[in-house]
Amino acid sequence: MLHFEDEVSFYKHLGLKYIEPELREDSGEIEASAGGKLPKLIKLSDIMADLQIHSNFDIETSHDLGENSMEEIIKIFSFH
Repeated sequence: MLHFEDEVSFYKHLGLKYIEPELREDSGEIEASAGGKLPKLIKLSDIMADLQIHSNFDIETSHDLGENSMEEIIKIFSFH
């Protein structure tokens, strides 16, 4: 039986680049690893804003409307 120090060593033994757990979905990641074409995962430092916002935009919603207009939100979060 073979013993590996960690998962990286196991993948290296198989001739593959390490496949992050988030990518392991049986959707071609082994082939992508073998071909050196694994996608890069985002890092916390890549995130520039919270993707959930609240506004007073009049649409059907599952929760209460917020306090800011869409114009105010756009102005607040514009990265100029």
